[in-house]
Amino acid sequence: TTEFWHFPPARHDSGDALIAWYDVAGFNPGTLPADAILSGSNRPYDHIGVLLAFLALLLDGARSIEADQAVLAEFIDDYLQPSMPVFTYLLASCDSPYIGLLGESLTDFWGALRSAHPRSKDPTQETNSKTRLIAITPMA
Repeated sequence: TTEFWHFPPARHDSGDALIAWYDVAGFNPGTLPADAILSGSNRPYDHIGVLLAFLALLLDGARSIEADQAVLAEFIDDYLQPSMPVFTYLLASCDSPYIGLLGESLTDFWGALRSAHPRSKDPTQETNSKTRLIAITPMA
């Protein structure tokens, strides 16, 4: 599109706050297949592809116990909710049929994810809490 895409400024210094999440879960973004430009130290931890890969790990390891559901909801609220609705809307609005279908699929996925894992926080209340280390036990 020719419109200016405005996303909120990065909140986490290229996702450095995500390192604690990734370490606890044993997730190494460096092992993900990616474009050479985004490899090694050039790969931001908060890249949408990395966030979705980590979400897949969380969803695969989640059980229906309250603690796992709380971890999922917190990750979704803190790292996906701020930009995912705008991102999926922009993709779905694209003139390219392929990118438009991708956007529609991600929009459907996002709606299903939010239905299955509702917000853990009141969206009207701002929190200035610091990053916390949360125990995540991946399934073997």
